[in-house]
Amino acid sequence: MTKKYPEAFWRYFDIFLEANPPCLGPNWTSGQEAALRLMAFVWAGQVFAAASASTPERLARLAQSVAAHAARIPPTFIYARSQQNNHLLIEAAGLFTAGLAIPEHPFATKWRSWAGSG
Repeated sequence: MTKKYPEAFWRYFDIFLEANPPCLGPNWTSGQEAALRLMAFVWAGQVFAAASASTPERLARLAQSVAAHAARIPPTFIYARSQQNNHLLIEAAGLFTAGLAIPEHPFATKWRSWAGSG
């Protein structure tokens, strides 16, 4: 793998986090959007984990961001369920992904169980 892809991911990841603090602004209004972004972050973190650009500090920040995204989802489960479309499915997938990605997190088991009961 060339270095440019992991370096680009981490650069834009850092830019996003700096511009979009958890639960503030338009990029945090939708639980579905948060779940999709969470899954993309986890996927990229897995793909680029061995890259030199994936420092322990960046990987820790990614885990913190995944936790923040997962925490954003449950408060609007009622809305997701009321849509009778893919909102609830995607949000459950996001929580399950978070629970698998950071199993040491205190809410990991809860996220996985919410995903199963959504």
